[in-house]
Amino acid sequence: MPRLTTFDGFLWLLGSGGLGLLALRLYMTGLHRKYPCFFAFLVLRTARTLVLLIPMSRHTYGLVFLITQPLIWIGYVVVVHELYSLALRGYQSIRSLGRWVLYGGLAIGICLSATSLILSWTGPVELYPLLIKAMQLERGVDTSLVILLTVIGSFLALFPIPLSRNVIVYTAVYFAYFLASTAILFARQIGGPGANPFFRSVDLAISAVCAILWVLLINSRGEETLLRYRAAAYRHRLVRDVCWILWMPSTLLCCVPAPPAGGMTKISF
Repeated sequence: MPRLTTFDGFLWLLGSGGLGLLALRLYMTGLHRKYPCFFAFLVLRTARTLVLLIPMSRHTYGLVFLITQPLIWIGYVVVVHELYSLALRGYQSIRSLGRWVLYGGLAIGICLSATSLILSWTGPVELYPLLIKAMQLERGVDTSLVILLTVIGSFLALFPIPLSRNVIVYTAVYFAYFLASTAILFARQIGGPGANPFFRSVDLAISAVCAILWVLLINSRGEETLLRYRAAAYRHRLVRDVCWILWMPSTLLCCVPAPPAGGMTKISF
């Protein structure tokens, strides 16, 4: 693997070890049945880390990284779909509407990230151009997922759906990770090769923090704690009341008897 400073190596091991520890906790507590895609993703990341720890040349390391990176991207998308399914489980009517919101958010994210990639595809000449292109593609994937999670979160905020604390922590940390990763990859490309060490350290630190938050906050007790976004309940009642006001006139008109066949009846007060 590439040479890392002592501090960067510590952050890398802390983040990777945290994901492995989280996968072990999910399995020991039985939560891997509730979050099968997230569990599989954690196992994949841990297995990839173990493979990359094997002493190898830079060329071999780059090949392993490029071959396994698409699997990580697919895992990102599958985990986001699992989040959506968990949030709307048991709400079939909302879920059918949310499916269109999901597709719409995915389309918007892909279009915006593709535009960003086209505008920034050419940049400073670096030592490993293939790896740089892979990082640019990763930034596009992260951007799409940030937009998708924002659209899904905004949609869920319209409805007072109770969610477990684990799902909220799962989603919030995931969103923060993608948002930070997108910003770091974009800043890294603008800064050029000289900014690589700094942004690499920042990326490793954020990954380690996210892994620690997941380990500390996701547990079996979090499944029993249901939280509800209170403002969503107010908005839901507001939408219900507006619909009721708009619906009432038509209901009252349906209750008014039709005029006699001979014409309108004169009403005196």
